[in-house]
Amino acid sequence: MQIKKFLKNLYDEVDYLPVASSIKGLGELAAKAVAKTIAVSKAISGFTGKSTAELTDSATVHRVSYLKNRSKLRCLLLFIPIFGNVSVAIYDLKKSYNKKQIIKQIINYSQSIKNSRQPTVEIIQHSKAILELLKKEVFKKDPSLFKHVDEKFREDYSFMLEAVKINPNFIKYTNEEFKNDPFLILQLLEKNPDFIQYIGLALKNNALFMSEAVQMNQKFIRHIGKELKRNFAFMVEMMEKKPSFFRYANSELQSKQSFKDVHKEIKEKNSTQNISTTIASFISKLKKNPAGTIKKLCKFL
Repeated sequence: MQIKKFLKNLYDEVDYLPVASSIKGLGELAAKAVAKTIAVSKAISGFTGKSTAELTDSATVHRVSYLKNRSKLRCLLLFIPIFGNVSVAIYDLKKSYNKKQIIKQIINYSQSIKNSRQPTVEIIQHSKAILELLKKEVFKKDPSLFKHVDEKFREDYSFMLEAVKINPNFIKYTNEEFKNDPFLILQLLEKNPDFIQYIGLALKNNALFMSEAVQMNQKFIRHIGKELKRNFAFMVEMMEKKPSFFRYANSELQSKQSFKDVHKEIKEKNSTQNISTTIASFISKLKKNPAGTIKKLCKFL
């Protein structure tokens, strides 16, 4: 972990070195051009052979995110030795100063709560001011700064509801109570399916929640908890949505003959339904456009 951090810092420091920064800028512009031509999800899948959902924790996604945050102007400036390096350095110093000032303001609000005899009143008074600070660009680029917000605010439900509207990434830095709140998490999942990885253990094993989540996005089946993987009734419900979900049951459940029989029955039923749906669809198309449908059928045969 320390080596990765060192290499990342070293890569960032290249911006201040003439010639080396020009090479880096050229490489990043070329990578941006490729990323613009190819959809990011397809590019990731192509490089790794995995889907985007399976890579939400991986270094690949972090590299794509890093590249996305690098402005074209910065890359172009780095082409100009010395002048470009000095310009970028001045900009970074100013940005760093502004970042420290914002964090300082948040810490001051947190300190006033600790020293107050009426912390609840202070939370209500300062919540609006902190939420305005959270809208700043610095939090968009680095949501981890949210951890500087005092726990008293992060434990306040009303505050958190507003905070995750500004940036859903803030959910990562809250306690388990919020990560296991079905109402809050479902709102986040509607905005960004990748937030399924941050849900709490209790929700992963909550049959009602996970059933609704899988109904929303079938890829969420990958995140069901261990308890649900061995839950006969729940896994049967999942197989009724899609028979191939059989593979997400744990090995013990998969080996049970009764479970295998139910799976076989669901597969046969699903196959019959698919045939019926196909026939009904063909008849409907035939009624609407007889000549066109017969022509397509002849081409197919």
